[in-house]
Amino acid sequence: MSPQPAAPPVVVPSAVVGRATQIFREHAAVLFPVALIFALIQAMVTYALADTNAAAIAAGVSVVTSVFFQGMVVTFVRDVEAGLPPGAEPSAGALFRSVSPVAGPLLVVSILAGLGIGLGFVLLIVPGLILLTIWAVVAPVVVLERTGVLASFGRSRELVRGSGWPVFTTLLLMVLLVLATALVGGLAIAAVGEAAGRFVQVVVSAVTSTIYVLTTATLYFRLRDAHDAGPVEPVATVPDDDPRWTQQD
Repeated sequence: MSPQPAAPPVVVPSAVVGRATQIFREHAAVLFPVALIFALIQAMVTYALADTNAAAIAAGVSVVTSVFFQGMVVTFVRDVEAGLPPGAEPSAGALFRSVSPVAGPLLVVSILAGLGIGLGFVLLIVPGLILLTIWAVVAPVVVLERTGVLASFGRSRELVRGSGWPVFTTLLLMVLLVLATALVGGLAIAAVGEAAGRFVQVVVSAVTSTIYVLTTATLYFRLRDAHDAGPVEPVATVPDDDPRWTQQD
């Protein structure tokens, strides 16, 4: 009997990133303006408070805007995966409203994940990398599955199980993209001056952050399809008082 061919990998990093960039190209008319608005808000608040003692406020604004933006992009990818054609995209306002009910849990999850991963890197680099990998899709889980705060971490780990290295490689590609963005911003400031360079940096950051979140959302769908292949229940059909909002385990 001839040996059975090996099953194809659940996650192919280049394919995930390629799909994310494809979604961005096809729907840039909706995604880029939203990303630019959020990036400008973050940049203006950071600049305005740079020489004050309100750095914590700037950091808080950055976290909140990032959470809303991430939720909006994840919701958008859900619609694309459901067959949304270019030109039929929901408005930015509709995306914002769809994320509002989940903003609280998503904010808590983002803070906890950031603290956990950061602590892992401070203590030893390896634990930080492990947490970064197993919690890679915790945000899409919160937005699309409406799990509780603690349950979302377990669900992300469950989805990543068996695909740790491909998921880590995908995240590594995104880290390299972020580093490249920082380099471009630095070169722009040196080439065209502080003001124009900062604006170029914001524009490039808007593109990068969008592709990063698109990659995370695409990664979630690839992992989910491989594990249970069930359709994700549309967010609009889950009422705000659904017990899943308060589920913790």
